[in-house]
Amino acid sequence: MTAQYHSYMCSSDWQTGDVLDDVAALVAERNRIDAALARRVRAAELAQAPERDGQKSMASWLRGHGRLSGSEALRVVANGRALEHLPVLPRRPRRGWCRRCRWPRPPGR
Repeated sequence: MTAQYHSYMCSSDWQTGDVLDDVAALVAERNRIDAALARRVRAAELAQAPERDGQKSMASWLRGHGRLSGSEALRVVANGRALEHLPVLPRRPRRGWCRRCRWPRPPGR
């Protein structure tokens, strides 16, 4: 059985016809979403947003409201804290590679 995904489920067109290119595009999209989540979790943590909702920490809020496992919630919080210390890279490197990190540009971009 093949899963069907609709265009509104992804922020870009990732179906290129090649299965490996499609997988690479989906991994890149997931990485962007994970990074955005970590940044927003850190912003919520700094704003003490979980306390307004009756939770003691962002990890406990993610466990309760986000239904993440304890280890996954801690990973997201730790990633948000770590992102503060990393340099901001351009969203789309001109040549398709980040020279400092050697990250490939997603297919079709």
